[in-house]
Amino acid sequence: MAWGGCRPCACGRVVRFFFFFFCRPLVSSFLDEGARETGGGGEEGGGRLEVAAGGNEAAAGRGRAQRGGVADQRLRVGGGGGGWQSLGTAVAAGRSADMRSSPLCVSASSVNDSFSPSPSPPAPLLSPPLTVTGIYSEYDRYFFPSIVDKAASGKLKYIIGSGTNRFDWTYAGNVAQAHEMACLALTPASPLAGGVYFITNDDARPLWGFLGDLVAPLGYPRPRVHLPLWLVLGLATLVEAVAALLAPLGMAWETDFTRARMVLASCERRVSCAAARRDFAYVPEVGVDEAVRRTVAHFEGLRAR
Repeated sequence: MAWGGCRPCACGRVVRFFFFFFCRPLVSSFLDEGARETGGGGEEGGGRLEVAAGGNEAAAGRGRAQRGGVADQRLRVGGGGGGWQSLGTAVAAGRSADMRSSPLCVSASSVNDSFSPSPSPPAPLLSPPLTVTGIYSEYDRYFFPSIVDKAASGKLKYIIGSGTNRFDWTYAGNVAQAHEMACLALTPASPLAGGVYFITNDDARPLWGFLGDLVAPLGYPRPRVHLPLWLVLGLATLVEAVAALLAPLGMAWETDFTRARMVLASCERRVSCAAARRDFAYVPEVGVDEAVRRTVAHFEGLRAR
């Protein structure tokens, strides 16, 4: 439908969109502010904060213990100089005979100087940085639940811009596969040492169609209402201005309806895996369709009621 006129249908869409992303969060923030002023739930909230802080301290302690365990598991494997450590062996010793015999995954001497009495100079730390886009999987705790939450609240029915922009996504199993393949192929003389690689499913999909594929099997509607980018950016600018005016009055509130997010949702985000395919033969084992099927099946409990 053309947006040049003022048909009631188009105006109604704009009003509903503005209500979802601005009015409702603002009213909720006012109600939350009133609840805090009355002191309701203060003690309970403080208890939750204390428990959370204790959990964070415990998690930090476990992290330090795990890092220490990895440092203590320094192993020598074959390869140039004999002083290189297999990353896979240090983390999970004995997982793979190939990995145990792999030459030179990473040098531990520069990281664990305090553990080594050897006076020899530290060996260089080899690492191929792998840049991953759009990770999702069965055990996703952030991306997939947030998408379902937006679909349940009605926010996901809007398409920002033309709706043809494509994104690269990556199944978590393929991310693990890429890291293992890079580790096995890494040597001091290989191009992986210091190289940078993009890792994706190598199958870019339209953003709004992909999100629809995630939520439609659970009974939620696909994105279908098109909104022009200029209109959405104008509304987002208004929301950010109002938030900035309210902040000095102690009525700060958070919203995901920002200009940066709207631009990101309307642009192309594609990268190439050609370098990873060339240097360590990376080809994703799990395709996008199969990955979506596994992920949706795992989150069956989030089905629409």
